[in-house]
Amino acid sequence: MKQVRLLIASNAGGSGKTTTALHVAYELARAGKKVTVVELDHNGSISAFTGLTDDLKPDQTLHKLWDNFDGNYPLEPFWSEYAPNLFVLRGGRWIERISREISTRGRGFYFLVDALEDHPLDVDVIIFDTPATLEPMGIPGYLAATHILCPIKPEIKDAEMVAQLITWTTEKNREFRLKQPPQILGFVPTRVDYSQSVHRDILGVDEKGQALEHPPEDCLPKIFEAIDLTLLPPVKQSAYYLSACRLKQPLPTLNARTAKNQDYRPIADLIESILNS
Repeated sequence: MKQVRLLIASNAGGSGKTTTALHVAYELARAGKKVTVVELDHNGSISAFTGLTDDLKPDQTLHKLWDNFDGNYPLEPFWSEYAPNLFVLRGGRWIERISREISTRGRGFYFLVDALEDHPLDVDVIIFDTPATLEPMGIPGYLAATHILCPIKPEIKDAEMVAQLITWTTEKNREFRLKQPPQILGFVPTRVDYSQSVHRDILGVDEKGQALEHPPEDCLPKIFEAIDLTLLPPVKQSAYYLSACRLKQPLPTLNARTAKNQDYRPIADLIESILNS
C-alpha cells in the first residue's frame, strides 16, 4: 500500500503547524483517506484544537512506542462528527522523557522508523506535527517522513529562515546518511493578511492577493523559482480560526461563510496525487 508520511516542519514558532496538520488531515479524510496525526510536541496543542483530554497515561501516548513497543498503537479518533477515519497519536508531557533520552539511545532517533517498519500503520497518510524547534523531536519525524511541508509566515524573520530550514535538511541527510531523504512538498505561506504591506511585499502581490506584474526580486515567488522549490497557495488569516479552536471543530464546519474556505485543499490535492501516482 502506498503511504505518504508528511512532516510539518518549521524552525519558527507561530507559523501554524498544528492548524495546518489538523486541517490537511481533515481535508484528506473528507476525500476518503485514512489519516493519522502524530504529535511530536509536548505542549498539547492538539488537545486545544480537538477537545481531546490531556489527562493521559504514558501508554496512551507516543511514549508507548519508546519502550518495547508491541505494535498496538494508542490511536484516538478525533473530529469524527465531521469526517471519518481521522486519528491522532498523542504526544504531550509524556514525551519529555523521549526528548531527554533520544540522543543517548543507540537507535533513539529511529524509534518512529523502527515502529512503522516493524508494525506498519494501516492508513493512507501519516502527518507528523512538530514542536516550535525542530530538535530533538523533529528529527525522528524527519527520518520517518517521505515528504515535508513547511508553513511559513510572510514576515521578514520567517522568510529568512527558509534557507536555515533547507540547510537543516541537508545536514540531517548527511548526518544520518539518508539514501532516500524526504522530498520537500512545498512551502505554504500561512496567516496571510493582504492588508499588511509587508505580507504583500514578501509574496509579491497586491491588496487582492493577485501577483504583481513586476514583483520585487526578493519576494518569495522569485526566490522559490530560483531555487526550484514549490511555493503553495497561501492560507489566509482569519479570526474564525480562534472560534473554531474554541469550539473544537475544523474551520470549514463553523458556518456558511467558512464552509467556502478551501485554503488547505491544494495541499490535500497534492498529497492525493502522490498516493494515486
